[in-house]
Amino acid sequence: MGLLRNLFCLANVGQFLYVLYFRYELDLPGIRYQSFGKQNPFASKYLPFLTYWNIFLQISYFAVCFGHELLTSETWGEDETSPRSKLAATLHKTRDFVFSTLAFPLGLFTTISFWLIYSVNRNLIWPVFLDQFYPLWVNHLVHTSCLISQIIEMLTVYHTYPSTKIGVRTTIGFFLCYLVWILFLAFHKGVWIYPVLQKLSPLGRTFFIAAFGILGGSLFVVGRVMNEKVWKETAQTNNASKMN
Repeated sequence: MGLLRNLFCLANVGQFLYVLYFRYELDLPGIRYQSFGKQNPFASKYLPFLTYWNIFLQISYFAVCFGHELLTSETWGEDETSPRSKLAATLHKTRDFVFSTLAFPLGLFTTISFWLIYSVNRNLIWPVFLDQFYPLWVNHLVHTSCLISQIIEMLTVYHTYPSTKIGVRTTIGFFLCYLVWILFLAFHKGVWIYPVLQKLSPLGRTFFIAAFGILGGSLFVVGRVMNEKVWKETAQTNNASKMN
C-alpha cells in the first residue's frame, strides 16, 4: 500500500504540473480574458480561472500527502516527540483539513460545474475554437481528473473531518475569495472571464453565482457524509479511543 500510495501522490503532482506546463506554452490568439497583458503570462494564463486555482491546490495537497507518507515510513517506531514525528503529525492534520475543506470540494466543484454548463451550452464555458488548441485528453486532465483523484483519495485513505461549522466556513470562505476576485476583474479590468457571466443580465448573474456558491459550500457536507459512510467502522473506532 505504501508504494502504491506514493506513486498515486506523485502521479497526481506530475499530471497537474504537466497541465500547468501545457497552458504556459500555449498562446491563444486574440483571447479576450488575458486581462493582465502579455507582460505577465503567469497571471494572465492562470490567475483568472478557478480551474487553475484548483490545479495549484491539488498539486499542493498531493505534495503534502507524499511528504506525509515519506515521513510516516521514516518515523515508524520513533518517539512521538521527535522532530520528524512532530512534522509527520502536522502534515497529517494539514492533509486531513485541506482535503475535507478545499481539495475534495473544489475538485468536485470544478468537474461538476464545468461539465454541467458544457452539457447545456458549451460556448458558455468552453467555446468551440478552444478544441483546436486543447486536445480532449488535456481537457479531461484539466476538468475531470481532479474528481477522479479525489474520489480515489476518499475511498482509499481515512480523513478526520473538522466540525461542520469550521469546515463549511472554510469552504465558503474560499469561494467568496474567488467571487471577490472575478468581480474585481469585471469591474476593474472590464472583463467577465467566463462567457456565461458576460451573457447574463445583472439579476441573472446574481442567481447564477448564488446557485453555484451554494453548490460549492454544500460539497463539504457531501464529503463529510461520504467519509462517514465509507469509513464508518474506522470513525467509530477513533471516536471510541478518544473517549477512553
